[in-house]
Amino acid sequence: MQSPSFRIVVAMTMTSAAMIFPISSPAQSIWLDRSQEKTLALEVLRPDFKNEDNEFVRSTNSGWVLFLSSRLPLSRIFYLVGDLPFASGSYEYESRRSGFQKSHSESIIGNPYLGVEIVEENVPVFGELGIRLPLTSEDNMLGAITGLYTDMDRLEAFVPNMAPILKIACGHAFRRGDAEYV
Repeated sequence: MQSPSFRIVVAMTMTSAAMIFPISSPAQSIWLDRSQEKTLALEVLRPDFKNEDNEFVRSTNSGWVLFLSSRLPLSRIFYLVGDLPFASGSYEYESRRSGFQKSHSESIIGNPYLGVEIVEENVPVFGELGIRLPLTSEDNMLGAITGLYTDMDRLEAFVPNMAPILKIACGHAFRRGDAEYV
């Protein structure tokens, strides 16, 4: 068992790191259930884009964004966390004057996130370090744009050729066996 002063130093270090790197914090899901040791979650986001419908033109934009997230124990205090993003976007356009019609749809697998979460029992914060692997293709930009505009907190999940190296998060940790959660 570690001393209380060690726990205070860990908590202060994690809090300081979160303040230094605040833009990196939203990389992981706030919806990941940290009250259980093993978690598998599917987030389904349905964007509500403003569509145009008047006497000259009719256009519709729609899509889906999915995040498959997981959390698995590596040891008593370390957990493997990750998510796999997916986006699908489509649009339809019709000119009522000329009769021109166009529709298009694309899907894309985003940049997967892999990280390690550090949780110490009875310490009021947790930390997470990870990376997004730059696997998003530039070929399906409609899907990528749908993902970008649907979840701005995790926009790096759909940006091609971007590799954020470090993600740090701090939050209130739960106590196992109690009813107190993140």
